Amino acid sequence: MGIFETLDAISWNLASIGGLTLDEFQTLPYKPPPDVPDASYTILHFSTAEKPAVDEEQISVNANRTLHDTCQKVFGNTGVLKFEYLKEETNANKQCILTITRPNGSMRSYQSDATFTRKTEAKAQVCQRAIEHDALQFIAEGESKLSKHLALLENEDKVDNMVPEKDPGVKAVEDWCEESNLLVKWYDVTAKDGERHGAALRILATLHSFRVYSTAALYKGFTEAKAACALVAIAEGALKFTGGASFPAPPPVGQVSLQEFYNLLPRPLPEPSLAKQNVSEVQAVGWLNQTIQSTRGSQLQAEYLPFTENSLSGCLLRIDRPDPKQCKSYIVDARFQKRGESKTAVALIAVSQGVGVWLKEVTKEINKITPEMKRIKDSFLPKLTKECQASNDEQPTFEYKNQRDAWSCTMTVNLSPTKGQRDLREFSVPTRYRNQSDAKIAACCKAANENLIDLLRFRREPSLPQYLEAKKRKREDGEVEPFSKRHKKGQSQTEPSNNMGKPKVWEAHLPARPHGHLPYPPRYTAPSPSLHRPQFTPYMPLQRPYRGPPPNRRP
Repeated sequence: MGIFETLDAISWNLASIGGLTLDEFQTLPYKPPPDVPDASYTILHFSTAEKPAVDEEQISVNANRTLHDTCQKVFGNTGVLKFEYLKEETNANKQCILTITRPNGSMRSYQSDATFTRKTEAKAQVCQRAIEHDALQFIAEGESKLSKHLALLENEDKVDNMVPEKDPGVKAVEDWCEESNLLVKWYDVTAKDGERHGAALRILATLHSFRVYSTAALYKGFTEAKAACALVAIAEGALKFTGGASFPAPPPVGQVSLQEFYNLLPRPLPEPSLAKQNVSEVQAVGWLNQTIQSTRGSQLQAEYLPFTENSLSGCLLRIDRPDPKQCKSYIVDARFQKRGESKTAVALIAVSQGVGVWLKEVTKEINKITPEMKRIKDSFLPKLTKECQASNDEQPTFEYKNQRDAWSCTMTVNLSPTKGQRDLREFSVPTRYRNQSDAKIAACCKAANENLIDLLRFRREPSLPQYLEAKKRKREDGEVEPFSKRHKKGQSQTEPSNNMGKPKVWEAHLPARPHGHLPYPPRYTAPSPSLHRPQFTPYMPLQRPYRGPPPNRRP
């Protein structure tokens, strides 16, 4: 087939599907386009009038009413709204959590701040926050991509067949949970080598009211780790937890994606910087590691312990300190296909439960070095160096030790005044400082408070009374007059006074002044004046003329 035949075949095919030739297109009549306004030139006019004042209390009341009215219109009842109240350590820390569950199983959770004294205030705030986070849209339309719901508990009837005889601590915990209508679940976690075991315990009353306890992966078997975890739970008050359940825990579910899990967390999150729309933008693991590193000196250590159930991955997060009572545990069930997803999920759980607030409190506790302590160290250390050089020409030594990320310091000083002899005194501070410099400042302050310079000056002998402060001298002498003053007083009574000294009464060595002159000191009494006018002598200063006593006064 030649090229012209090929072009004819193409033209025929185009004409068969409605194509036009150039000549036919030019013969068509012209039709102007429809008159449609251009949106790019639309001018928007905004009102500049002042908005009326907003009543926050009225907005909160309206938010609660709006949620109930919307549920009544969409579902015919308000049973999809579940309000749960959590009580903290004091009555002034009440928190409300709202859970909205649609008939198809999809749910959303919203939480208020834990700073209210009344339940109505917490309820009003959680309703307002729910509306701000598109709760009305979720009630009306739902979310097609969302799984039915997420539960934090699997089958409560599942029995651990690996423990033929229960440990007394394990039995006590399980009996308490059965009496209090609480759901309990044990987790077997292993270290990276797979040889050492740890255990985790979760006691759950509702979706948002639960307790988690755990032990590190240090035991040979799960039975031993489980018994140790039960003892930790009992020591931290697990047998006093009731949960205050207002509705039963949700049923168990299967696999869930990380985005769906993130969407189910209570809103708003305690950390506003992590409140993103997409979970891939959150980076919760990196944020948590960076925040823990900022608490240098607190000996905090984060450990992620993954576990597997039914070919799905879960994870336990332990943030522990040397004190077992200050350990924090967070756990997420085996709902994810990859370990990385479960690790991110448990970090999100920790953020949602306020781990950032706790880490900020820990940071404030470890800042123990004040500007005053730094000034004391800058003033004390040069004096100490000078005294040591004058005493035995041996400078103080500093020894540092660290545990995890905390430091301690021990200062050693030789108090012996003789070279070659050893009379050592140590001043140590515990392992709780951020770096070596802070530990050194604390050791210097401790030595200054224990009067190390005085020990060097007096060679560990009691210091002289004149050297001590007045209050300290009075306390050590037991209200007894110092020996130097007693000796001086006795000497003044036995020896004649020195005539060259200053007289006790001013001008007492001069002759008596006439009556009516300037007043005399209290302890000096002038003799009665004579009837005859006194004669001036060279020893008397010039005075005004003498005037005798009044007529009615006896001489």
